[in-house]
Amino acid sequence: MECLNCFHTRDLCVGNVELGNGCFYFTLLEGFKWTACIPCFARPDLLRKLNVAMDKGTSTTAYLRTKEGFSFKTTILNEKERTYFGSSNWGAFAKAYKFEEGMAIHFDFSKYSDPDPDILVDLENIPILPPSYFLVPKTTQEIVDNTYYTADSVLTWKEKNYLVSFVNGIEWPTNTHNAGKHYASYVPLVHALNKTNIQNKCLKLPRCVVPEIMDGNGEMKLIYDDKTNFKDTYSTAALPDGRLLVNGWRRILKECNLEIGARLISVLHHGSAGIFLFLTSIPKRED
Repeated sequence: MECLNCFHTRDLCVGNVELGNGCFYFTLLEGFKWTACIPCFARPDLLRKLNVAMDKGTSTTAYLRTKEGFSFKTTILNEKERTYFGSSNWGAFAKAYKFEEGMAIHFDFSKYSDPDPDILVDLENIPILPPSYFLVPKTTQEIVDNTYYTADSVLTWKEKNYLVSFVNGIEWPTNTHNAGKHYASYVPLVHALNKTNIQNKCLKLPRCVVPEIMDGNGEMKLIYDDKTNFKDTYSTAALPDGRLLVNGWRRILKECNLEIGARLISVLHHGSAGIFLFLTSIPKRED
């Protein structure tokens, strides 16, 4: 039976759970990305810790901490009959850990001293985004969200720091190489090099990362960190599936020490000064 105040099960609200003082859990309900109501039985102790009166309509700040080192500043909103997590940072927390409806989350605010408005959050799932993602502009976040991953190239949340850094700093190489203003939205590519790339010395970019307004054939400048800076040709017209053939890939292999399994991040820039392919590598994982 559902509690009319916090919308969780009535058994949970009357404390019919084997949790110690300062601990509570709840199941994410529809709309959890915007707000999440705290079970009634947990309200008195939590509000006492936060120095908020039960019947006072107000908001206060708390920090949600996880074992991975995340610390999300969130707003706790209190009304006469209910208390809930809110604000955009709660949504960011949900995004970082890929919360889904029906997921149970365990909270513990007994681990820290009373003046400290921190709440430990124990999660079984691991994050999918690093803290750095939430420190960059929203435009950068949107580009990172649009990243295309080829087979065997999925990044851990820690490795995504390299992706966030590369995308957020893309303005530096475009300015350095006078690439001009880009005409289309960036779609980064994360790719694990395979036998075709290394042994056959062939690189084809997926259609989804190629701007539609690009010509079928033309010149392209290839910038691999500070290791390469040369112009070659590309072609999409020669491939029936719309992929882009990078004809200068052989030169990159000649000048850079790349092996099968190496993972690259690339951004294709179509700007007023022409076509540029910016590339960087992700450090090899330690065994």
